[in-house]
Amino acid sequence: GTLTFAGGFDLTVSASITVGSSSSGVGHIILNGGVLYVPFITNGTAGATYDFSSGNLYTTGSFTLPVGANSFWNLFVQSGTLSMGASITVADMIYISNLASLDPGSSTNIVGGGGTLRGDGAFVITAVGHANDLITQYSLDLTYAGGLSIYFEGGGPGQAINASLSCKNLVIDNSSGVNFHAYITVTISGNLSGTGTLNADTNSIYLYGNMTVVNFTPSASFVDMRGSSQY
Repeated sequence: GTLTFAGGFDLTVSASITVGSSSSGVGHIILNGGVLYVPFITNGTAGATYDFSSGNLYTTGSFTLPVGANSFWNLFVQSGTLSMGASITVADMIYISNLASLDPGSSTNIVGGGGTLRGDGAFVITAVGHANDLITQYSLDLTYAGGLSIYFEGGGPGQAINASLSCKNLVIDNSSGVNFHAYITVTISGNLSGTGTLNADTNSIYLYGNMTVVNFTPSASFVDMRGSSQY
């Protein structure tokens, strides 16, 4: 069957939504201007379809978006970790609330669509091997993303950025290293931490919190430490 959320219609689910089942066949869920709050969504059968392209989806638990749930108007990650099983597009906005996070999963999964990325939670970067893994994986308007924490968690080769950015906390968890390139300025309003290696090269870092990243290679960088404690 098909469940459609029209404009002005809100539904809050306390447990989960299963779309389709072995007894009822393929299911379909459509946000046609409506609002859905849900902690977990899962496919009951192969072929379930989703259309979130004209409504607001609020996720309130930790789960992986099911196959087919890949096109959104507004996506609000309110709590828990929302993981991606494939690339997604967001036309208007992704908002990640405090204590919530967005994890793209595979290094090849992309968050695109031209919407804005906002909030005070966290997002993960798993893309590797590009001049700027941040903007490669998050092909969005990042103008208002300065309140978010960034986690570099790519495996294999080192990760990199080559454009100035601002963030809340910066966490380096890629053991192969994260490289800053091209004379950029990185402003961190919170802490710089992680178990990996940060290669600062010839760039400027303004740090307003604490610095506890395990390995730091300053090279010819300028580092302005304004936090209460460093190494």
